[in-house]
Amino acid sequence: MIAGKTMKDHLRFACAYWHSFVNTGGDPFGEGTYIFPWNEKSDAVARAKDKMDAAFEFITKMTLPYYCFHDVDVVDYTNDVGDNDKRLQTMVDYAKQEQQRPN
Repeated sequence: MIAGKTMKDHLRFACAYWHSFVNTGGDPFGEGTYIFPWNEKSDAVARAKDKMDAAFEFITKMTLPYYCFHDVDVVDYTNDVGDNDKRLQTMVDYAKQEQQRPN
């Protein structure tokens, strides 16, 4: 206990979306070697939903209380700012639905 809080309260463990579901395992010497089943669809939003389904299955099974991500971790971007905004908003709405599901 520190200042009346447990270490769990001070250090909130989270699943990092990019490190767990986006990183391909590449390094400066070569391409990535991870092949993820959620990266198979050609449509970016459908692919992102598959990735999020896998992420929430993992997060739920591991009973992790938090997750963190960058916007481009959730859905691939294009050169069109308006399209990027639509994609991200679609995935934010999808994440809200997933977060409401009982564990």
